[in-house]
Amino acid sequence: MKFLCDFSLIKPDFRCKLKHYGCGSLLWSAFRRKIHIFEPSKMIFTETNERVLSKFRLNSIKSCRPTYTRQATNIASLEKQIEKDIFVKLAWTRPNNVPYPNIWEKFEVKSKDGQTYKFQLEDVTPDRYDEFLDFMYVNYDCRELMSRSINLISDPTSVAAIRSVRRKLLHQKASVIITLCDDKDNAKLVAATTLLVVTKNDPRIKVVGEKLTLMNHLVDTYMDYKIDPFQLVNSDRFFTEYGAAVAQEYSGLGLGIHLLTCYVRLGKVWNIPGAITYFTSSYSQRNGEKLGFKVCKEVSYEDFKDENGKTVFPIKDTVKHATTIASLEKQIEKDIIVNLAWTRPNNVPYPNIWEKFEVKSKDGQTYKLQIEDVTPDRYDEFLDFMYVNYDCRELLTRLVIC
Repeated sequence: MKFLCDFSLIKPDFRCKLKHYGCGSLLWSAFRRKIHIFEPSKMIFTETNERVLSKFRLNSIKSCRPTYTRQATNIASLEKQIEKDIFVKLAWTRPNNVPYPNIWEKFEVKSKDGQTYKFQLEDVTPDRYDEFLDFMYVNYDCRELMSRSINLISDPTSVAAIRSVRRKLLHQKASVIITLCDDKDNAKLVAATTLLVVTKNDPRIKVVGEKLTLMNHLVDTYMDYKIDPFQLVNSDRFFTEYGAAVAQEYSGLGLGIHLLTCYVRLGKVWNIPGAITYFTSSYSQRNGEKLGFKVCKEVSYEDFKDENGKTVFPIKDTVKHATTIASLEKQIEKDIIVNLAWTRPNNVPYPNIWEKFEVKSKDGQTYKLQIEDVTPDRYDEFLDFMYVNYDCRELLTRLVIC
């Protein structure tokens, strides 16, 4: 019910729409057309998105699924050292008359390319706690807008504290996961949310870590709307969450909505009438609005200032960062060697428009787009765009770049 406004450089609603429309598929189709025109016998490349591999029937020479095991292991070790400094004490316990573990929902989702995925929404069981915590680290702590903007994962103590808090919250047996159920990857974890039930007498959660402490302090300061949250839900208890995430390769399938419906589904069973949470991106805000969440307070990221008046979450500064990189590029240019023999055939027009097409959004709006060659006058724009939308988001690189 608390909303934080996303003022990122690239309009997130448009980016999400492009993902839903399957423009990635259109780009790949254009890539294939170029292959037929330029006539290479084979193509070999690295692809980190599993859905791309399956969608276009690409043959795998060697696979290595990146899970950041080393980083997660180091954090798990640090978690044990700081565990005594983390204070989580919640009065609510799961009713004994509700089966545990429980499968709350089984559902199917059909992707834009016609592929059907079978999922189920279920309780997290103790044998999957570590897997759950690793999943949340990779898909939430490393990707969430506020955490990424202050590079939260560069502070191991903060990351270990978050992991410790989540582990303690799991003992409430309220958290759920979505798993993929098929012949190849039965019960693969693809989405998760750390749910908790807060009651009136629960003390505040105590954490450690410089960046996490700063972020919590700022959120508490700026998002304090001077209203008793228990009055908002007219109850002595309510749901909230400590992070919800969908694996990047399964984004665009509506799994985030299914996670949010847990508030209603579980709330009816456990007699919990409401939920209060933060939505830190426009995508999650739209999902919240679809499910009837009301805005209690809205704050721009620009307004979050430290004691010196400096903006803490520099989400609008991505272009400035790209400009700094461009300056550094000139200094190291002599050390970069790229020598490729192939040249574009003269009989293929350049620049060329490869395809013009229209896509219609779910709200009925039509976008006219075209796939075309990159021309020299747009090289810098192209490089900035790739920095923002690939280097800062791609699975392998986002940990060390942004």
